[in-house]
Order: sequence, then structure tokens, then C-alpha cells
Amino acid sequence: MASVRGLRRWLAPAGVVIVLGGCVALFWLSGRALDEPFVAPGAEDVAITQSSLDTRQISYQMPGPDDAWQSTVARRLSNSGWRLSHAHYTWGDTEHYVPIYVRTSQVWVVTLSEQATLSGDRQHAVITVRYTTDPPGS
Repeated sequence: MASVRGLRRWLAPAGVVIVLGGCVALFWLSGRALDEPFVAPGAEDVAITQSSLDTRQISYQMPGPDDAWQSTVARRLSNSGWRLSHAHYTWGDTEHYVPIYVRTSQVWVVTLSEQATLSGDRQHAVITVRYTTDPPGS
């Protein structure tokens, strides 16, 4: 019986620390600096919307018809450890192709998964970024 009480005494603070760690990670992710890789140079009318706690949408216009925002963003993501999700990688249908990039990070004992969907057209970027956290052992 004494060992159960000792376990409870240890488990409750550990659970609080894990939950607080997850909250801190989400708060850290909500910083403006996280949006920087998704905004191409020269972008105009930049709008960043937090649609839910774990999803944000970044949209903007490119002033020139030949401004390739998608290539710039894809290169930045690749250089930051993101990879193209093979589940959505199809050949041939370039007109309807929507690249999805993913990245997984470890924040203490919590696994943080990020997914960025690059949609829109040549002049109008619509980027949806989703964040999920997985507790330890899942």
C-alpha cells in the first residue's frame, strides 16, 4: 500500500509536467518566427489566421505573374528538416498536385508532428499548417 501512495505522489507531478511541457511547446510554436519559412520574399497582403489551437492558415499574394512562391517555400522547408509526404506524392497530375510537407520533432518526452499543405496558385499562396502532439509511449 505504501508503494502505491509513493507512485501516486510521483505520478501526479510527472503528469502535470508533461501537460505543461505540451502547452509550452504549442505556445512556442505559435510564435511569429514560425511563419517566416512559409512567406516568400515580396509577398503582399499576408494574412495569418489561427483557425484552431493546432491549425493556422497563411495566405498572401505575389505581385508578379512569374513569382514562384511555392519553390521558395519548398526549399526553405527542405532546408529546415521538413520532408515531402510520400503518401500524397503523385506524378503526372501537376495541375491538381498539392504538396504536403511533414516534420517530426521531440520536445522533451512529447513528440511534435507538423504538417504543411501548400495550395493556391502561382500568385496566391494558401498554406495550412497543423501541429499535433503525441504523449510519451504512444
